[in-house]
Amino acid sequence: MTRLVIVIARSAATKQSHRERAKSAPWVWIGLRAAVATLLTLACAAGAAAQEWPSYGGDPGGQRFSGAMQITPQNVGRLAPAWIFHTGEHRPAGPKGSSFEDTPILADGKLLVCTSTDRVFALDPLTGRALWAFDPKLAADDRFASSVVALDGTTGAFLWSFQTTHHDIWDYDVAAQPSLVTLRQNGHDRPAVVVATKTGFVFMLDRDTGHPLFPVTERPVPESDVPGEAASPTQPVPSAPPPLVPQRLAPNDAWGVAFLDRWLCRRQIEKLRSDGLYTPPSLRGTII
Repeated sequence: MTRLVIVIARSAATKQSHRERAKSAPWVWIGLRAAVATLLTLACAAGAAAQEWPSYGGDPGGQRFSGAMQITPQNVGRLAPAWIFHTGEHRPAGPKGSSFEDTPILADGKLLVCTSTDRVFALDPLTGRALWAFDPKLAADDRFASSVVALDGTTGAFLWSFQTTHHDIWDYDVAAQPSLVTLRQNGHDRPAVVVATKTGFVFMLDRDTGHPLFPVTERPVPESDVPGEAASPTQPVPSAPPPLVPQRLAPNDAWGVAFLDRWLCRRQIEKLRSDGLYTPPSLRGTII
C-alpha cells in the first residue's frame, strides 16, 4: 500500500512571518548530546513507534505529547548539534520576510519538513541527508494554494490535491491537521481524509484519489467590488456533513449586554458589506 504524506498548502496571506527571527538562511537543526546519540536511532527502530511523531499534533487527536524520555530537564542544556540541513531558501529583505517555523513529522524512518514556501523535504533522521523533495512552486496555475496535497511517502511523487478555497483572498488556508479515518459508506470501508476548514466546511476525501466521498458543488459566490480585483466566481461547497458553524452575520444577530450595546453593534454591522460566506474584502469594509 502506498504511504501517503498529507501536506497543507497555505494561502499567500499566511506565508509572511509575524515576528523577526532567523537572520540567516532557513535550516533544520537536530540537537542531541553525544551520550544520548541513540535517541534518533531508537525513534526510527522497530518497536519504537511511540517515539515517532506521525502527524502535525503528534497523534490523531493533536495532543502534542511524546513518550520519549532521553531528553530531560537535567540534560537539555548539554545538547549539541547532530547535523544541520539547509533548505536553500533565503529570507527576503525587509520586516515582512518569511522565517522558518515548522513541526517536522517523524515516521517510517523519515523526517518530513515543510518550509515557509510549502516545499517538502524527506530527510534521513540520523544523518540529515535529503531523501526526496517536493516543490509546489513548479505548478504555474497556483493550484496548490489553500489545498490538501498528497505525496507518495516513499518517493515524494505527487499523487493528488484538493483545493478548499479558490483564489483565496480571505486567508482561508487549511489550519487544522487533516484526520485519516475509515468511513463506512454503502456497506464498504473507505479510507478517507477528513479536512476541516476555517469556513466551517468539512471535506471528506478518498485517501487514494482525493475525490470527495460526498458530492461537492461549485456554488456561485459574491463578486468583488474593488477595482481591478477579480474574485473566483465559484467556491467548492460540500453536500455533507453540514457546516460546523454559522456562515453569515446579519444585523439581527448583534448581541450586547445592554440594549445600547446591541443597537451600536447592529449599526456597525449594517455599515459593512455582508453577503454571506466568501463575501470579498471591500473598500467600505466586509464582514468575513
